[in-house]
Formats: sequence, C-alpha cells, structure tokens
Amino acid sequence: MIGDATRWSEKFKWMPILPLSGKRVVVTRPVGTSSKLCKLLRDEGAVPIPLPTIEFETYYDEEGWDRFKILSMNSGWLVFTSGTGVDYFFTQLFEIGYDVRRIGNLKIAAIGHGTEERLANYHLKADLKPQISTIQNLAREISRISVDQTDLFIRVRGDLSDDTIEKEIGNLKLECLPITVYKTIIPTWEERWVKNVKENPPDYLTFTSGSTVDGFVKIIGSEAAIEISKKSSLVSIGPVTTESLHCHGLKADVEAHEHDVQGVVRAILELNSR
Repeated sequence: MIGDATRWSEKFKWMPILPLSGKRVVVTRPVGTSSKLCKLLRDEGAVPIPLPTIEFETYYDEEGWDRFKILSMNSGWLVFTSGTGVDYFFTQLFEIGYDVRRIGNLKIAAIGHGTEERLANYHLKADLKPQISTIQNLAREISRISVDQTDLFIRVRGDLSDDTIEKEIGNLKLECLPITVYKTIIPTWEERWVKNVKENPPDYLTFTSGSTVDGFVKIIGSEAAIEISKKSSLVSIGPVTTESLHCHGLKADVEAHEHDVQGVVRAILELNSR
C-alpha cells in the first residue's frame, strides 16, 4: 500500500498480530507426531517448519511377546512411557489375534498427556501417572505404590529407551518384562533442507526427546549444530532432552516446565517475551 491508500490499512489487515507472528520454528518430531505441535505454534502466529530428525518403524520382539502370552494372565502393570509405544503395542497385540481383554488383569501406568491421549484412542485410562512427566518420576511413583510381590510389570519400550524403569522395578524384587515394539532410525534429509537450515537458521529449534537431538546432530553435523545454536534458540521438552543437548556441546535456551508439546509452546512464548 502506497500513499493515501495507507489510510485504509486497518480495514485491510486480514491477519492479527500474534505473540509469535513471523517466528520460524523447526519441529524435529517424527512424521505423524508433529501435527499437534505445528498447530499450537500456528495458533500463536509462528511458522512451523517440520524437519523430522527421527523416524519409527515396527520391531517385533518375539521373545518378549512369547513371555507376554504366558505371563499377561497374571495380575500386574502395563507401563507406557510414550504415545508411540502405545500405538505399536496395540497394533502388534491385535495382529497376534488378541483384543483389549487380554490386558484385563493389568493396571496401566503412563507418562505425559500425549501418552494418555493415545490410550484414550483405545478407550483406556492410566491408573498411575506422575505429576511430572519424566521416566525418573514414574519410576519413583512405582517404587512408592503398594504392590503384590507376585505382580508382573510389562514395560513397553522402543529400542533406544533407557532402563530406568526396569532397574527400579528390579530393586523392588519384582519381575519386569520389557517388550520392544518399535525402533528409531535417522531419516535422510534432502541436501536443500540441510543447506537452508545452515544458511538460514530458524528463530527456534524444538527438541522433544533425546533421540531428536541425536538425530539432528547426526544429520546436520556436530560443528554445524553448534554454529546454528549461536543464531537459533534451542527449546527442550524436559531434563532428559536437555542432558542430550549438553552431551553434544549444546545448551537449551529454555526448558519446558510441563514436559509435553503444550509446555514446549509455553516455553517459547516465555522466551520470546523476555
């Protein structure tokens, strides 16, 4: 608009100015799990850039499922630490020929709103969920509850998950059956994506797991990641992810108080307002 036409600028303004208007935010979550975070960012005016640094694919743990078939008829707990684990677990459970009645004797422990939402897709609710959504806090909650010494704990996990839950349950002299239902792989970015991130660093880089950090560094290169971090603000979903950043010589500019995607957006808004 030029000259006298600018008098009508308010009437022609079609997009409101929002807290993150024009801010470019890279979302490193895998394909299929990034849409919610992207929507939340758009609602605040940001321009989300989905560039997944990890992908998931199914992994069939034959030994784990053989033991599950025998032991799952006992009372116990089914432990989920990610929404991805929920989906892959039930997909495989149904493929084997069972339905949800097979876990009828088991209570459910879960971490995070995302995991609860995935459980809700199967009309299930968690019996135990820590207020702070970390594996360490879930392990502490499990250690505090009164359980029968014959209870079985079935820990649903990915191939890169740590064994904090298994160790904590073992310390209680209880049996823990880990079932690995998916594995994590590093995708290949098109060269133009790599070049664009290096030459035009975004305003914010979001990381929602330690593996998204590892994938980013592997794809972009350690030196390039450090250079980008000097121009972009790094946003971590929680302490485990922050520690992964430290391991690569990177520093989180802000860490979410609530360890979920809503918390990530709130952390960006908090950092942006400083």
